[in-house]
Amino acid sequence: MVDNPRHLYKYQHQLRKAQRSVSRKKKGSSNRRKAAGKLARLHLKVSNTRKDFHHKLSTQLIRESQAIVVEQLQIQHMLKNHKLAKSISDAGWHGFVQMLGYKSKWYGRELVKVAPHHTSQDCWVCGWRNTDLKLSDRYWTCSNGHVLDRDVNAASNIRNKAVGQTVSA
Repeated sequence: MVDNPRHLYKYQHQLRKAQRSVSRKKKGSSNRRKAAGKLARLHLKVSNTRKDFHHKLSTQLIRESQAIVVEQLQIQHMLKNHKLAKSISDAGWHGFVQMLGYKSKWYGRELVKVAPHHTSQDCWVCGWRNTDLKLSDRYWTCSNGHVLDRDVNAASNIRNKAVGQTVSA
């Protein structure tokens, strides 16, 4: 488990302040150009810190593992959910998976992408599917009494899909 550093949220206050400063300047003035430059540098700093984190994490994962398994997520479709779009964009999943892809080739490792269907809903132990899960449900109990963390369960299912050991009820 790796914590999301939430780069955009760390700089959100500064970004709002810089954007407000730009909007208060007269269009076409040199002061507006300067304020827009400060705002652009701040956005660049957010982008660079995210890329740095992704590079360090992807290199660490590739060096520690012979094979990496990820879900083949449709991120463009996920961004249509306006409640989650900012957080998904801030995490930068697509860029991270791209980095894993080319670094796995450099280091001679294997990167496997699996279908994301029902990975967090299926119990990895017995295969029972809980269709009543909401995104806010972080822990759930399957019909056989297994208490599952949603993320750990999904990771186990993704691993099993890559190996070809999917459990069916």
